[in-house]
Amino acid sequence: YKHPLSLTLKANINEPIHLTITDGYYSISVLSKDILEKADKSPISKEKVYQQLSKLGQTNYFVSSIDIQWPDDAFISLKVINQIRRDAILQLQTLLAQTIIHHQKPIPYDYKLTMKHQCLANSLYISCLNLNQLELLLSSNATIIYPYFDKLIQDLNIQDIACNNVASFERYGDKVSLILSHVNILNTYSLNQYHVPCVLSTELDFNQTKLLLNSNPNAISYSYGYLESMIMEYCPISYSIYNKKIPHCNQCKKGKYTLVDRMNVSFPIVCDLLCRTYILYPQCRKFKALNNPMFLSFTIESEEEILKILKQYHV
Repeated sequence: YKHPLSLTLKANINEPIHLTITDGYYSISVLSKDILEKADKSPISKEKVYQQLSKLGQTNYFVSSIDIQWPDDAFISLKVINQIRRDAILQLQTLLAQTIIHHQKPIPYDYKLTMKHQCLANSLYISCLNLNQLELLLSSNATIIYPYFDKLIQDLNIQDIACNNVASFERYGDKVSLILSHVNILNTYSLNQYHVPCVLSTELDFNQTKLLLNSNPNAISYSYGYLESMIMEYCPISYSIYNKKIPHCNQCKKGKYTLVDRMNVSFPIVCDLLCRTYILYPQCRKFKALNNPMFLSFTIESEEEILKILKQYHV
């Protein structure tokens, strides 16, 4: 996704052109090597300058605003304007590449943006993986996320979709009402690109998460759940019983299964509606961010365990 840039260009006859660009956090200023001259016949219009500055092409930016101070009788080669634009963008990209943005203070959030769904301070989002969990959670006051797939979305005309990747966000557009943690929201740059509530990356530590929660009202902490170590089409449960994969054999629903590694560590296994296998990390993530939006993920938990966890999170 492209980042917005504000450009300011100042020009006076017999002086170099001065261009400043800013992304809301960093600013870059450059001067042209050539001097602006007084036009003999055909002056360069302010509109033409605006058009040249707007050509950001294949860069990661788009122009959000341009302020131009330009004399009516000025002339300079358009190549000069294009060059200082390119120089400014290159310097900004170089600066960002050398900066560890995770450790910087957050970019101020633009509260004027129109949000499709606003998070309340105590908003709760809960994902579940099977129908029994879904039926139990429907009586709660939380927003429930359940794994529908493309055909069901089309057939049922579902309007509110939670996306786990950028491709789904681009595909469903206005139907998207929540961005999940797999999009890997790590900083305010990525957080501010989505004008819907976003579950923050599980790679963030406590302090980094709190920083983002305080910077944007639509940031959501991943507060509970067994994180995925691997997702695969191979089904170890089916192979261990039938020596081959038999789709929808339902053996996964007859008990709890784990994979045990050479260090004798047990990794829980769970399957979704499409018979994809999820290998989960043994340690459950528990991150209480009271008075902030929270996301809970239920996979292998029983109904009794879910009720106990909901009570811990004041649901």
